[in-house]
Amino acid sequence: MTVEHISLIRSDQTAVKVTCNIAKQMEKVNDMHRATIRVFQKKDLNTVMELWLDTNTAAHDFIGEDYWRANYDTVKQMIPDAAVYVYEDQSVKGFVGLIGNYLAGIFIEKSEQSKGIGKLLLDYIKMNNEDLLLQVYKKNSRAVQFYQREGFVVDKEQIDENTNEIELVMKWRKK
Repeated sequence: MTVEHISLIRSDQTAVKVTCNIAKQMEKVNDMHRATIRVFQKKDLNTVMELWLDTNTAAHDFIGEDYWRANYDTVKQMIPDAAVYVYEDQSVKGFVGLIGNYLAGIFIEKSEQSKGIGKLLLDYIKMNNEDLLLQVYKKNSRAVQFYQREGFVVDKEQIDENTNEIELVMKWRKK
């Protein structure tokens, strides 16, 4: 691909040549068109559960990995009954789970985090919900900041009886 030159007119009517790398822009557009958000399918279960376990153990290093492993089978049974949407770009890179208006979580492959996938998934479920509720561990400051940036507010603090960790109950309402 070649670098294209585009002529622009300044307010003083003099032409200025601006170099744009069209190839890179087209690459970004093409990447966006390959990726999709779709409804969870049974074939996704093992990938989704691997993401669930990997992201929970990484994000919650203050809770022993044995806790997540002990809950693995229970969550695996619940996933097909929840509203789950996956972000797919040649393979599943992340997912979001809902039970009614309760946001059970957003889980993104570690190598794909901080690339806007979590926001895309959250925006997707916001389109079809008037309000959302979630619980997040207070020590998971990265997630707390993400949700606050996306319009969630802390409703209350409570202790998760299973882990004895403080969790925040956060709410979002469509404006």
